[in-house]
Amino acid sequence: MDNEARRGTFRSAWRHTRWRYLLASLAVSTAADFLYTVALSVFLLESTRSARWVAAAAVGRIAPYVVLGPIGGVIADRFDRRRVMVTADVLRAVCLGLIALIVTANGPAIALVAVVIVAGAVSTPYRPAASAATPNLVREDDLAAANAIEGIVGQACWIVGPALGAALLALTRPAWSFAATAAAFTLSAVFVSRIGEVRLRRVGAVAEKYPQRAHIRDDLVDGWHVARATAGVLAQMILVVLALFTFGMELVLHVFVARDQLGTGETGLGWMLASLGVGGLAGAPFAGRLAGGDRTGRALVGSGVLLGGPLVALSFVHDPVVAYVLLFVEGVGNIIFEIASVTLLQRLVVGDALGRVVGLQESASAIAQLSGTIIAPLVVTAASLPAALALAGGVLIAGSFVVGPSLLRLDTAERGRRAGLAPRVDALAALGLFDRAARVTLERLATALAEVNIAAGTVVVAEGDDADAMYIIRRGHFSVFSHAAAFSDTRVNEMDAGDWFGEIGLVTGLRRTATVIADSDGVVWRIPGDTFADAMAASVVLTDPLTRGIRGRLLRTHPHYAQPIDTHN
Repeated sequence: MDNEARRGTFRSAWRHTRWRYLLASLAVSTAADFLYTVALSVFLLESTRSARWVAAAAVGRIAPYVVLGPIGGVIADRFDRRRVMVTADVLRAVCLGLIALIVTANGPAIALVAVVIVAGAVSTPYRPAASAATPNLVREDDLAAANAIEGIVGQACWIVGPALGAALLALTRPAWSFAATAAAFTLSAVFVSRIGEVRLRRVGAVAEKYPQRAHIRDDLVDGWHVARATAGVLAQMILVVLALFTFGMELVLHVFVARDQLGTGETGLGWMLASLGVGGLAGAPFAGRLAGGDRTGRALVGSGVLLGGPLVALSFVHDPVVAYVLLFVEGVGNIIFEIASVTLLQRLVVGDALGRVVGLQESASAIAQLSGTIIAPLVVTAASLPAALALAGGVLIAGSFVVGPSLLRLDTAERGRRAGLAPRVDALAALGLFDRAARVTLERLATALAEVNIAAGTVVVAEGDDADAMYIIRRGHFSVFSHAAAFSDTRVNEMDAGDWFGEIGLVTGLRRTATVIADSDGVVWRIPGDTFADAMAASVVLTDPLTRGIRGRLLRTHPHYAQPIDTHN
């Protein structure tokens, strides 16, 4: 498997079947969102002849993310993320079906906006659940590449969704556009239902300090504490919020630039948006590599400057071609920023707190985008268009320099951490047990394992006990005993350095099937059960040495359990 595609590439990421279903769901639902936005705006403008209702619908779509975004993150962390996404898609389909009925019946605009608000509310768990599910569906060293592919799909949907919405409005009645959107959300639910269960595990010190609470309020508070306590997360969130503030301003300023500064009108606005999209598509193949490994912080800071710089430069430009080139560069920066920010957050927040942190970020980002949209015309009126462009880009550039040192320290610390773990990682990699594991996965195992000195005669694990860890023998000689009926407390195996034990219960869910006793003084590496399970999940399939070993050992002690092991997680 690993020989066919180099890890961390698009080809390698594409091989994860369950993630491909998630990608299909993201593609369909994102295109549906854009289709819905265009259809809603055009219909309200034509039916009411009032821009106020268009604005009310736009606020109605964003406001739920401001208020309910953090709660959506809690929901994504509390339940199986596949079910969360399926439920969100089904509820969105129902809402869009209701909108289609209201449009068909020529219902009041206020009823339409009310359903829009409900649709926004039920959508809030989807994005946190999707972002938190991706690390469970791909290898860790394919994570940046998977995020890059998702970024490409998002850029394509930016073009396809509005175009499809415009075509449907031109060729059919408005109600059919909303019915098509409802069908798209239904199809998205079908795709995401195929990803299988996305199990939630509370792992590491964060899980011990912030266990799942009975009340949503407590989970929200814990999510904020996780964001504050995890190095680099607040810096990442600040930069993302500033980027969304800039984006909110830019949505308004592009209209002024096309009309007043470039003199190109609506046609020029289309070319400006197209330049951004083409830049994003052009930068995506490089974004995954730039955001991977120990360069993620650097990529995020650099892309923040690359996002803000063209806007500042645009304040001095009156030539349309130069403006399109600057926006192309901004599009490149945008895709790198998006992929680096998502990848960094997914790697910093380990365990099941990721949904809550993403939910908090979504809420803050929605507030920032709304603020930017409101402030932009005020600055143009009070000062000038060039001043507004300079402010939009300058805020992000300044933010990149302010939080940059914190993010760059993450890269430095990551390189030092990897160097320190290298001997343990190399030892783990030499075991057939982990021959499919990514190096970053082995690094997590190496971080979590504890080296334990074992005295001769010590019972390391006892038959019948709960399985909470697995062990790798580094030094010493160990014997395995089973008091299963067929063996009457017989020695069934002997192990030395390089062997492992304790994995059967972690993979199968059985209690300990044998007792392991040290025949001599020795040393073992103890790997916590949750950490081992996460490593196996990240490896996508269980290794052949692992499955053969489990089956062979069960044949010795519990033949009735020795069924073929499912190699897919």
